[in-house]
Amino acid sequence: MAKRILVVEDHENTRVLYAEELTDAGYDVLTAENGYLAMKIIEKDRVDLVITDLRMPEVSGVTLIHCIHFHDERIPVVVVSAYRQYEEPLAGNIRAFFTKPVNLELLKQCVAGLFLDKTGPLLPFTPPRAPIRK
Repeated sequence: MAKRILVVEDHENTRVLYAEELTDAGYDVLTAENGYLAMKIIEKDRVDLVITDLRMPEVSGVTLIHCIHFHDERIPVVVVSAYRQYEEPLAGNIRAFFTKPVNLELLKQCVAGLFLDKTGPLLPFTPPRAPIRK
């Protein structure tokens, strides 16, 4: 049975890109455009991993992470955010933090690593940013 990943991202193009890349890598991918819809999915479906943005309308990724931890603290979370630091404390089973724009190959390597070893310390797993070309 393929591992099921929930991608939570309010920007449709980014959400579709992540979903396509992860599907091509052999994962079963569900998507949600905000934390509220993500929690509805988590309540009714099996989810093995959540990849989420932090700043989203309706229910933020921060709130979603807290809800996931309350629902099932074993579900690992990978954060993909445009912000390196966040003013609210992050809790839950955050296993990696990527800064946008994310290198999709590194994201897929991280996901594969999490499924191989759910206890390994992967935080922080922030890929180096490419140099800016002038």
